[in-house]
Amino acid sequence: MQIPSPAVQESLTWLAESLAQVLDETVHLCCIPAPTFEEAERAAYVAERMRAIGLSKVHIDSIHNVTGILSADSASPTTLVAAHIDTVFPRATPLQVRRTTQRLYGPGIGDNCVAVAAMLSVATAMCRLQPTLPGRVIFAANVGEEGLGNLCGIRALLDTWQGQVDTVLAVEGHGIDELRTTGIGSTRLEVTFTGPGGHSWGAFGTPSAIHAMGSAIHKIAQWKVPRDPKTTFNVGIVEGGGSVNTIAPRATMLVDLRSLQPTQLAQLESRVECLCQEVQRDTGVQVTSRMVGQRPAAALDSEHPLCHGALLRSPRLVGILSCTRWRASSSASPTSSRATIVGRSTASISL
Repeated sequence: MQIPSPAVQESLTWLAESLAQVLDETVHLCCIPAPTFEEAERAAYVAERMRAIGLSKVHIDSIHNVTGILSADSASPTTLVAAHIDTVFPRATPLQVRRTTQRLYGPGIGDNCVAVAAMLSVATAMCRLQPTLPGRVIFAANVGEEGLGNLCGIRALLDTWQGQVDTVLAVEGHGIDELRTTGIGSTRLEVTFTGPGGHSWGAFGTPSAIHAMGSAIHKIAQWKVPRDPKTTFNVGIVEGGGSVNTIAPRATMLVDLRSLQPTQLAQLESRVECLCQEVQRDTGVQVTSRMVGQRPAAALDSEHPLCHGALLRSPRLVGILSCTRWRASSSASPTSSRATIVGRSTASISL
């Protein structure tokens, strides 16, 4: 998608002069609660802003993704520019922003309020280019990126625009001056431990679901994983029990597995399954697991035109190309020139 250089320069100048408005927008967004699966209020605000900017066909879908379109005469090529609006912070979190000369401090200010504000600013600038704009740009504020959202927002967008999107730019507030071309694969499992329960005195010796879970966590903590390709594991949430004097009849834990290499991720998944069988055999507690999230690993070849185009348009990125991660990507061959996003073959990067 080529735009005449004078028009681009004019828009870049306007953006540079609009930084104060971007910061104000960032603060305003941060003060609107948007935990994963509860993004409706922030989505309504973003839709209002998209209409005010002048984007067409502004729409909020059933899960509160927001889209607005900038298009000249042709729908091809089509670029999807997406910034997620959900945050890891619970609704009850005080949403107060503190400003200093150089920084903004607030819950979710960097992940991802500033990126949403920046995307809206870019949309405003690009509206000035509309007469010379070839193709179509879909600006999207997507939901379900954090926690157990399992990328439901970007998945829904790519289903809606199936076969029409040529490139995807995911905008993230963290990672200044980074071009991200590699996606971390992750699998999230809910492991459940179920026993007969009973009173801690009267039924002493009865298998405890919590004791079994503790045994499993201890075993996981002893695992050795490669540093290259980077591979990690974590037990992030544990729940269970009824009272201090009850032998726990049920306990659950959420396990996060990650790797840059799909085969390493698959091996970790197999280790969890073997662990479940081992703990069940040793403790007499029933142990089951179910997948609650999956994001296959992916990579876009750094020689892909999308990468070079981003570098040429952003001189500050030259020499610091960082192949780290993109949360909305999935499996692809390491030598492939196209990454696949959550199962869809689309050239994609994150900025």
